Amino acid sequence: MASSTSHKILETTIKNNYEALKDALDVSGSFLDHLEVNKIITEEKVANLGKIDGSKLKADKLLRILRDSRTDDDIPVIMTALEISCNSRVLQIFKQHVAGGPQSQHEDPRNRKRSFSGHDLEDARKKARYKANNQAEIVQQPKIKDEIQFLPVPKPDKDFTGRTEFMSQIIQSLTSWSTENSSHQIGFPFVDIHGLGGHGKTQTVQKIALICAEQKLFSGVIWIDAEQQSGIIDKITRELKNQGIKDEKTENDGILLANKLYELLISKNPHKFLVIFDNVESFEEIKKYLPLNKDLNNVAVLLTSVEKIIIQDEMGEVKTFRVDILEEAEAEELFRKILQDKVDCELDEFSQLVSESGRIPVIIRVMAGTIASVCNHRGSAYKITQYLQEMKDKSSLHLRYPNDPNTKDDLNLQYKKSLYVCVKISLEKLQKSNHEYATLAMHFIERCAYFSHECDLDYFLDHVTTIKQDIKEISRKALVRLEPQEMLENASHLLSSLSLVNVRPYEFRFSNYKIKVEIHRLIHSTLRLIQEDEKRDHAIIKELIVCEDFPNHKFSTDVNLRGYNFLRDKFFDSTPIAILWSHAANHADLVRKHFMDKGSLPVMISRGLFSQVKQIVKLLGGKSAAKEIIQKGVVGRNGLQFALQMDFNGLGRGFVRLLKDNRGDIAKPLLTDVITENLGFCVEWTNVNVVTFLEKEFALDEDFFTNVIYRGHSLLWLAIFNAKLDIANYLLDKNANPCIKHTGGVTALHIWASRLYDGETEPANILATRIVSKCLELIYQKDHFGKMPFMTAAEHGNLNGLDFLLSNMEDPNSHINCPDKHGNTALILAIKNRGPSSYGGPISEVIQVLVKHGADIHYINPNTLENAWHYAISWSNLEKPELLFSLLKILLAYEVSSDLLDKKGRTFFHSILISNGLLKLKPYITEFLEFFVSNNLEKTILLQKRRWSNGFGTC
Repeated sequence: MASSTSHKILETTIKNNYEALKDALDVSGSFLDHLEVNKIITEEKVANLGKIDGSKLKADKLLRILRDSRTDDDIPVIMTALEISCNSRVLQIFKQHVAGGPQSQHEDPRNRKRSFSGHDLEDARKKARYKANNQAEIVQQPKIKDEIQFLPVPKPDKDFTGRTEFMSQIIQSLTSWSTENSSHQIGFPFVDIHGLGGHGKTQTVQKIALICAEQKLFSGVIWIDAEQQSGIIDKITRELKNQGIKDEKTENDGILLANKLYELLISKNPHKFLVIFDNVESFEEIKKYLPLNKDLNNVAVLLTSVEKIIIQDEMGEVKTFRVDILEEAEAEELFRKILQDKVDCELDEFSQLVSESGRIPVIIRVMAGTIASVCNHRGSAYKITQYLQEMKDKSSLHLRYPNDPNTKDDLNLQYKKSLYVCVKISLEKLQKSNHEYATLAMHFIERCAYFSHECDLDYFLDHVTTIKQDIKEISRKALVRLEPQEMLENASHLLSSLSLVNVRPYEFRFSNYKIKVEIHRLIHSTLRLIQEDEKRDHAIIKELIVCEDFPNHKFSTDVNLRGYNFLRDKFFDSTPIAILWSHAANHADLVRKHFMDKGSLPVMISRGLFSQVKQIVKLLGGKSAAKEIIQKGVVGRNGLQFALQMDFNGLGRGFVRLLKDNRGDIAKPLLTDVITENLGFCVEWTNVNVVTFLEKEFALDEDFFTNVIYRGHSLLWLAIFNAKLDIANYLLDKNANPCIKHTGGVTALHIWASRLYDGETEPANILATRIVSKCLELIYQKDHFGKMPFMTAAEHGNLNGLDFLLSNMEDPNSHINCPDKHGNTALILAIKNRGPSSYGGPISEVIQVLVKHGADIHYINPNTLENAWHYAISWSNLEKPELLFSLLKILLAYEVSSDLLDKKGRTFFHSILISNGLLKLKPYITEFLEFFVSNNLEKTILLQKRRWSNGFGTC
């Protein structure tokens, strides 16, 4: 509803320049996003605008919305949106007409009879008049917030060198925005860096990210390890959480999460962002995480892959760059950086060293690191020629990569062979070393091969018995006492000197470590190959699984060295366990003997290890596998639930068939409970295809859908609560009962009224119609707090739900002022609960609908004697100044009494002071006082009753 203080500058500007504005206005995504974020238009209206074809028709519709439903208070926000979206012509029209508006219209026409005691009131009045005369609306000015930084991006090694021109070309491609491809699916800078492993793709991209940040080419860089889908989902989730975006229940296939991320980036326009996907397997694997078909001009995407990324011409363009071996000068420079002055080197020896390395970065690092480390610990006796001879000797004895004239031109095979030999030499040097941390380092690196390439140091200290024994032995001999994590850090530094691991500084307040240890993926896999060839892999994996410190299934309290209490169990160590068992899956005896006791299908499936899970299930056999897939993990879900959620067409369907085939070996009550739990879980977390599949496979009848209760709720309740409209309709088809009351006396219609169905108002209304047609009395049914569904809709700002429910009541006016058990009417509930946790439709429109049906905005709660002013200044509203001021303006427009005393003799202003509301007001206290003065509200401060001092005394 238009405020009474509006002077129609916005309306006049649009009316007088309608055709010019309609022709010039670009209704872009960034323009609508800014208007929506600042509550100028609703999400529903944005969705409706998106359905209109033609730019002029969109502009026409939006101009009518702004003209008819907004006030002059909104002009600053609208102009900011125009500026952000580059609507320069429209912005110019607004500036001309706003600047030419009558100054007198913004002067306060009222004669103020009262003033504050002291200088504060007069100062506030002067500021209010000054700002009004300069047409700067106080409360509606968009606030400039500090941008939350994205999570840190890994930095390249300090020894990184070369590829300067190569990186310059890539950066130029990433920063070249063009409108030529705007009609394609890929309308953003899209670059792929491809080449064989170990050639430095990741290091190069890390350096590019660093250059872009230093030169401020992008406002932020988002780094995503794309080797596994679970890693992509996890990183996007963490980035969104870091930005303050809540993790809502979704089908969690990553697509919705990726959309949220890009929507966030688009909302930050004109700031530009670089999104990097490292280690992409193929375009098909990654394309669902890309911003395809999106209207964005502030995001660039960079991939690294082994194979060249190829896309269809009609999709757009991808710039591809091949990472090859280093130039000879670049290889020499890298060798010199690592060797430094630790070894004497003749020119011909150095040339031979460069030649044997194949000029491949990862091999150069291992070669140079090993030579430098040996020389450092043994003096200068060790020569480069000795190292080269060892390489030659080991290559001739190589069984995995024998010398074969037919493969000498296979560069991929040759560099793998060279890396294998170099890593084997490094391990032998470490094994023969007399360094005090050599044994610990050796045991650590051997076992790292069966976990993530990002080493979980906590897991090794807590759950690997061999490592704990090594640390005890070092402590026994040490002259100076060190903590266990310090010893493991020292061992890691020893491995780093051999270039077997990469050690980075690490700062995290909940971590005991000052470093982060990573292993290059090729070295990681090479370590396993060496142990397989030495036939030691089985023994090491078995030791890791059967050791006495392996995580158990029960919760136990562990206090870390900083004094924080943590629950240490299999769930918290789930990633290491999942990866360990993915390697153990290759050993049938370990799976059959230990998996049922020490393994976890839910953990493995949740980490995306689908093929290894299939292998383990096959080895377990039908009966054991069927029992294992219904075994709950620590998180309360079983393997079947994870499979149906994360890999429905693969593991999900397979597990259901397995359960059916072996149902005779499972007790009937248990099987019924399993079906009930899985069906409830799927209603909550998956989609209608999964639910219908379970219904058909298990031949469930209508009585089952009518009576089943999952965690205290009916399936219909769960579907509506989680906005699964298609599932809710399917359940109604199956005769689900909407009249069941849940906790607090809440019915299905109450839950429907509490949800917002963005862009799905018509399907939502069809669902509500079906519910009401099955049980008409639900529309008048009160919950245990005395609220009817329309009151719930008002409380949650559900404008569509409120309209629907009132229009389907026989006589809504007779119920509109019905109070709940606490004396609150629908209108009071709407005003009272508009905080950050509210779903939030536009408050002005909600109030307008209620008043239209006879709601009394002057209503006084008989229990507390409070009116709308008292409820408007609730803590939740005080946290959002733009919301608070819009509410207060509505109350002024309706001339609601602001000086009413509640049951305790307090005005609404007293209530702010008594409840410590000043803490919430503090960030905008000046604006709040100016608003008070400009609207003649100071009398509420001076009012008092016998038990209370006036506002100043209370303060």
